Amino acid sequence: MKISKLINFFKKKSWLILWLAIGLYFLIFSLICIWKYFNFGYNGLDLAIINQVFYNSAQGNLFGLTIHPHSYLGDHFALILILLLPFYYLWQHPINLLILQSLILALCAWPLYLIAKHKLSNAWPLFIALAWLTNPFVQNINIFEFHFLPWAIFFLFWTFYFYQQKNLAAFLVFAVLSLAVREDVALVVLMFSALALINRRSKVWIFTPGLMALSWFAAATTFIASITPTGSYKFFYYYSWLGGNLNEILTNALVEPQLILYRFLALNNLLFILALLLPFAFIFFDLALLLLGLLVFLQLSLGGSNNSLIVLKTHYSSLLLPALFIGYAYGLAKLGQTKFKFFKFKKYLFKERGLLVMIIGAAAIYSCLALGPLPAVVKQLFKPGSFSETRELKTEFYQSLPQTQSIAASYEFLTNLSSRPSIYSLHYAYIGKKQFSDIDYKLPADTRTLLFDFDDLVTYSVQFPNSSQWQKYYLTGDDNFRKIIQAGNYGVVKIADTLVRMDKNAETDIHLYQTAQKFTDIQHPQNIDFGNGLKFLGWSDNPPLLDSDKNFLPAALYFQTKQRIEKDYQLKLTLNNEEGQIVKQKYYPLAYGLYPTSEWQANEIVKINYWFLLPQKIADSNYQLELQLVYLEGFLKLNGLRSAVPQITQETILEPKITLIP
Repeated sequence: MKISKLINFFKKKSWLILWLAIGLYFLIFSLICIWKYFNFGYNGLDLAIINQVFYNSAQGNLFGLTIHPHSYLGDHFALILILLLPFYYLWQHPINLLILQSLILALCAWPLYLIAKHKLSNAWPLFIALAWLTNPFVQNINIFEFHFLPWAIFFLFWTFYFYQQKNLAAFLVFAVLSLAVREDVALVVLMFSALALINRRSKVWIFTPGLMALSWFAAATTFIASITPTGSYKFFYYYSWLGGNLNEILTNALVEPQLILYRFLALNNLLFILALLLPFAFIFFDLALLLLGLLVFLQLSLGGSNNSLIVLKTHYSSLLLPALFIGYAYGLAKLGQTKFKFFKFKKYLFKERGLLVMIIGAAAIYSCLALGPLPAVVKQLFKPGSFSETRELKTEFYQSLPQTQSIAASYEFLTNLSSRPSIYSLHYAYIGKKQFSDIDYKLPADTRTLLFDFDDLVTYSVQFPNSSQWQKYYLTGDDNFRKIIQAGNYGVVKIADTLVRMDKNAETDIHLYQTAQKFTDIQHPQNIDFGNGLKFLGWSDNPPLLDSDKNFLPAALYFQTKQRIEKDYQLKLTLNNEEGQIVKQKYYPLAYGLYPTSEWQANEIVKINYWFLLPQKIADSNYQLELQLVYLEGFLKLNGLRSAVPQITQETILEPKITLIP
């Protein structure tokens, strides 16, 4: 089939193809999000936070929140929750929110199609809509947590559509709906005034959006500041390199503009721009329409992050996308209109529609595969053992907890436990400070259970030392955990691998670690000297876990140090089968991170009790288990599934290896 016939087919069947594509996108990404949820992939806090807000609101505690005390309106002025609450009330579950988010992102293709149809003929409006559904940043927004901003995109598209139609009443209705999503949407609505000025609209078009946006932003941020613990709009923290408050930030930006210029011209920002434009094949945009995203672009590029590219893997690009897609549609419409010889290539592209479609299609497909989540999703779906024993264990742990019980939990458990009145994040308890502040964080006294995945302690070891906000508090994190456990008399009632449930005032014989000057129960003595004063004395068999059908290796490890150690070492487990192939490799926090090696006292012996989870497939075979002490350096990143994971950049290994032969 020739390209011209294909284009004519798309033109004739545009509406049908559009709604089939919307439905297919909705189905695929809803299923991906559900799959990610059941595999504990939502560990970035946002879905947990917002689901708890919805849950408490459905119970009558409007905007109630405990992960960030004490109201979500202290985070964002998101009145859109009230409009969405009836849909959530029907099924009070995080999956409901994920499905709603997939639906609204799919539906954004509808107003975008209508906007493009106003300027473009033939099948071009459909191509613009399909470009939305295949855009990697749209897909990243979809599977990275849950946020309200997709509704802002939808409303902003309709706001522009009615601006395009010169329907002032409808324009204002959707502008208000857009503002109700979040306070920073005002940055986009404000720029409609600049656009109206360029388009020589009447005064009502020029002044009304700007006055609405400025008034809304001022009122919203003032209200937010009035109920936050710090008494200020906490997201100004991202611009703390310019000053400690809004007045200082604005003053320094005006007095020392070179600071802005240096930050703006940073390499990460230049790469951010190139990556952002790649799905559009760098095709000419209508620059006037890009004004709609100018303030948002400045907000992101001048933020405190040293890696602007992370924005493209999250929801932060949301408010840039309407300007880019609208500017893209208008830019394509102008390809054949220029009168300057320098732009003859533009005319050529416009006439050679087949070539233009191929260029746009290739850019869309390549960027979708290179910058979007789908390749990682496909790889994980077909990876052997993707529905692992670890997932089953985590499900077993969190489902055993009473619905009304107050719980403090690790990252990966928070989302699955968030449909309850009180849930707290253990990472705040570890750091001991509230978000973006120096205010002390105290775990509430009503916390009945601590639900740990001690993998978090490995994550903390690479996350917090690189955080300008939290690095100075990291060294006291283990002290904070020990104090919490001791003060609440929390005892271990369930343990498996790195998963540990501790209940308040629970009487138990299970100890995660013990210290003494001498232990007489070492069943398999060894004497391995690591050369820095640290020795491995041997190991013993721990009692098996009677309530589990999984394959565990219960082992107590005994270490002794002759001197103080500066670094905090972790434990690296490598499991080899009979052929010498690695079947499992995992980092474990030494002493569960509760008693790191930098705090071990000279000559004391530390006994650490583990129940290592081994693959079920090797239960009846011979294998060799090796342990190594390692010092890890790295940073926190988002993987292909847009879950937060530690990226290890350097691994310092203490030799020799420890070999356990069960």
